[in-house]
Amino acid sequence: MAVGRAAPLVALRVLQGAGAAVIFPVGIAAISNPYPDTKRARALGLVFAIANLGTVLGPFVGGSPAGGPGRRWIFSLLTPVCAGALVVATATMSDSQEPHAARRPDSSALD
Repeated sequence: MAVGRAAPLVALRVLQGAGAAVIFPVGIAAISNPYPDTKRARALGLVFAIANLGTVLGPFVGGSPAGGPGRRWIFSLLTPVCAGALVVATATMSDSQEPHAARRPDSSALD
């Protein structure tokens, strides 16, 4: 692949990494909130175990279809998986807002 043709791919991968850096802490907070203190460590341990397993296995699992059917096939596979994850998350996750919290911005950080 020519350097000029790789530049957009590299730029989009950087953008993908930046998105993951923003989303991951939010996901951890969304998972932490519904669990009581006694079960929170187990839930977070499971989340981190799955994330690390994905980090290790991702290149191998993702590389197999890229070498076989082609890299575009991966997007066809991931679209329904992501849609299914969105449906499950929407159906099972509760609102993480504190029901008795004041509904105004916290200005103490600005003082």
